[in-house]
Amino acid sequence: MAYGENLWGQIATNHSWVSVITPSYNQGDFVERTITSVLSQEGDFYLEYIVVDGGSSDESMEIIKRYGSLLKENRLPVKCSGIEYKWFSEPDKGQSDALNKGFSMAKGEIIGWLNSDDTYTPFTLERVKREFAKLPAVEIIYGDCNIIDEKDSLIKVHHGQKFFDKKTALSYVPSYQPAIFFRKRLFKKIGYLSEGLHFAMDHEYWLRALIHQAKILYVPFIFANARLHGAAKTSRDLLPVCGEVLWNLIKYFGWVLSVVNRCGLLIAEISEGYNLSVEEAGQRLKEEFLRLSHFKPSPQISLFFQNSLSFGYVWSGINRAFRYKKKALLQFGRAISRNPLLIFRKVSLIFFSRLILGPKTYYILKKTM
Repeated sequence: MAYGENLWGQIATNHSWVSVITPSYNQGDFVERTITSVLSQEGDFYLEYIVVDGGSSDESMEIIKRYGSLLKENRLPVKCSGIEYKWFSEPDKGQSDALNKGFSMAKGEIIGWLNSDDTYTPFTLERVKREFAKLPAVEIIYGDCNIIDEKDSLIKVHHGQKFFDKKTALSYVPSYQPAIFFRKRLFKKIGYLSEGLHFAMDHEYWLRALIHQAKILYVPFIFANARLHGAAKTSRDLLPVCGEVLWNLIKYFGWVLSVVNRCGLLIAEISEGYNLSVEEAGQRLKEEFLRLSHFKPSPQISLFFQNSLSFGYVWSGINRAFRYKKKALLQFGRAISRNPLLIFRKVSLIFFSRLILGPKTYYILKKTM
């Protein structure tokens, strides 16, 4: 194992530290932008930055080591009270394993998790520190997040959910992962990341925190930039991502109708992402779920996925409603022929709102609701 550690600034007690963990593997194209966004943070706090590399074979380690040298030689301005920069490189069992190694080393009361293709916005850590200081009972803080491309150009701004509770958790995560921070004491309350998950481990962790009644706060501040690019796991591995999301929902909420609806949405996303029919996408998701959960096929699981297909057709229609109205109506008709009662569900109201109003009016009304 290769390991490095450097300290700059006066050593402080634990409560003054903010710890940021970056897992990395062969992210030489982006990791430098990630590192500089962390080390350039300004404010009245001590920064512990831990980069956990999985044994990269590209230029990642050269970049990671270079920033240790720049700090050591005082060639990189330190804009906070002090920085402790650590890195190590060794093979791991996946991203969850790498993160848990970093989390177990962290000394800060406040923890941030920043993947090696994402970045922080200026003053993020200072704002997070202040918000936690104002509300000692709060255990998780989340905010807004820019979605950017490979060249750092803005695609859109994602606003975090104003409330994250059991109702909204069935449809959403609080925000994009780099815009979420938590107290170290959460590890004692709910444990570390599930190492059996490789794609939706963050989704599972926030659901676990919610079920254990962690106190969660939304802050209207753009904390981070989440990068969309072809090599990103969530872009490249849509099917296993959806499989893990579904497993998480069933694990914490069971086989309820709202999870059936969400499964339908996942089926529609797989259908569009892989250019499959809704039936084929549903079968692929069912197979992935069974592989992941180790459940044996049963009448209950078959009925769950059959019901989910009806919702999948509606969501497929919703996805087409703005641009391909005839195809959207065809998909909706297939849904109603399978389950006529869907006409009374909220998902049908969403379908007709998009079909009739068009994108501009629909999104204006959605913001006011």
